[in-house]
Amino acid sequence: MNVLIVHAHPEARSFNGALKNTAAQTLTELGHGVQVSDLYAMGWPPALGADDFDGPRANADYLDLSREQEHAFAQGTHCAAVKAEQDKVAWADLVIFQFPIWWFSMPAILKGWVDRVLSRGFAYSAGRKYESGHFKGKRAMLCITTGTAGTLYEPAGIDGDLHHVLWPIHNGILAYTGFTVLPPFPAWAPAKASEQEREGYLQEYAERLRHLDRLEPLYFHPWSDYDDTQRLKPGIQARSGVQWNPRAGQTFEASASSYAAARATQLQKSAMQDNTQDRLFDKLHHICIVVKDLDAATAYYESIGIGPWHDFPSLEPFRHELQAPDADAFVALKYRYADLGNVQFQLCEPPPGNTEQRRFLETHGEGVFHLGFSVKDANAAEARGQAMGLRTLLHGRKPDRSGFTYFDTRGQAGVVLQVRGIPKPASA
Repeated sequence: MNVLIVHAHPEARSFNGALKNTAAQTLTELGHGVQVSDLYAMGWPPALGADDFDGPRANADYLDLSREQEHAFAQGTHCAAVKAEQDKVAWADLVIFQFPIWWFSMPAILKGWVDRVLSRGFAYSAGRKYESGHFKGKRAMLCITTGTAGTLYEPAGIDGDLHHVLWPIHNGILAYTGFTVLPPFPAWAPAKASEQEREGYLQEYAERLRHLDRLEPLYFHPWSDYDDTQRLKPGIQARSGVQWNPRAGQTFEASASSYAAARATQLQKSAMQDNTQDRLFDKLHHICIVVKDLDAATAYYESIGIGPWHDFPSLEPFRHELQAPDADAFVALKYRYADLGNVQFQLCEPPPGNTEQRRFLETHGEGVFHLGFSVKDANAAEARGQAMGLRTLLHGRKPDRSGFTYFDTRGQAGVVLQVRGIPKPASA
């Protein structure tokens, strides 16, 4: 899949920038082609005007922009900047628009990109809009940030329901030109969020991008639902969540209620998919046993034919981002492992000090401390675990963001459950 990210924020280190980077990295890791149009970095001029046309005009005496756009597209005489962006859109299977909500809409620089790039002739033309639009078969999605909390964008919120706020973009730009429109990804007031909450947004967004095919697109009525005046026909109940049809005896309240019920069903269906697909604890990687004496334990296992055993490398790299009661004691943990078929067998000797492994040994004696499961992304897996109500017991990441998270599931599962990202033969 080819993905174009159109990014509109003036500060590269902003949270919009972080979301853009997360998308580019995640999609690239999944094997997709990615291009980014960073409008502020490009110095994109937002004003549509005569300078958009390099060749002879359709009418040099009067500037009719829609006519000139159609003429320029047919003649191939759009200016180089516009042509380059149109080439990116033509290349893309998915276009992601990354921007902050300013004055209930997109920044002017992005609106200028829409005005200039999604030109008549290229993006739409007579009789070619909505389901017959030029971009039929392509998908589009908004990733947005807000300056205020999500409660303000609920149906009863002072700013109005987000679905209504974004209707001019979703319907008037994207659906109009033929895109299949995916539900937006909002990050609510990231400037007021904690570092952990911001990291959670990035993890959630990465997870969204890994499973785009699960998303049910927004609903827009087909042409067949409209009459010659381009109004919903009598008898057609509006389903978009914004429209309602008095000619079908439908009130705005009834339309909103029906949409809310359909949305609730969709969310429930999505939650069920999350519970049955890509389960968090699906790929067992290892079993870890805490022992008093690592040398004695490995010697015993080798005597009964279990081995060979290998020393783990130093745990020092996990100091980069380590949440543990005693960091020095944690990195001093001694591990050995043996590969048994598809499962790794680990032994751990905890040194004196304040570690969960040492506490387990002193309280329960030798035995199974945790089960480790492989995941694609440790951060996303930790966020999913926390969303399931699991408490993080230990957390460690290397500079390359690989690492582990231990969940305190001892009271319910009888053992600690661990997830580990970027599986390697030798990691804690």
